[in-house]
Amino acid sequence: LLSKRKPSFDFIEYYSLYSGLVDIAIKELKFRKLKALAYEIGKDISKFLKEFINKHKLEVVIPVPLHYEELKRRGFNQCEEILKGAKVEFQNVIKKDVNTKKQSSLRHGERNNNVKGIFSIDKEINVKRVCIFDDVFTTGATVEEISSLLKKHGVETVGVYTVARAIKLGDKAPNKVTSS
Repeated sequence: LLSKRKPSFDFIEYYSLYSGLVDIAIKELKFRKLKALAYEIGKDISKFLKEFINKHKLEVVIPVPLHYEELKRRGFNQCEEILKGAKVEFQNVIKKDVNTKKQSSLRHGERNNNVKGIFSIDKEINVKRVCIFDDVFTTGATVEEISSLLKKHGVETVGVYTVARAIKLGDKAPNKVTSS
């Protein structure tokens, strides 16, 4: 996962492991463009995401952005659609400036370099406590890059919430923070 150094984000929770029905639903949503699944996923995680936001007194939720070419190709940002299904307000303050290779197409060791310097602040951030929302946490490279950028722009606390947490063969089972 993340390198041995301490991550920029302060804490992370996830709804489920990236396996079984969650794995299938996210892949169908992203790769077959079955947008309606986003609302179902959102309804399922809503209670847990809202508890996470309240528990950590997070002021704004920021979905991981897509590059405009990917957004045009897919037709929607799956993170935004899941948040809509969860009935959780969000703000788009981060922009993905570079259309990179899909993280899912890369080996674990290549993922950090793939996201280095590809995000920028799109709108001024006037809060100190932020939640980054992503669909899947695999290596943590994407949320680490965004978290680091937010902290450079004055955000003091960054929490991360994801629908799913991937595990590699050989990983110890992670401590699951939320329950379903």
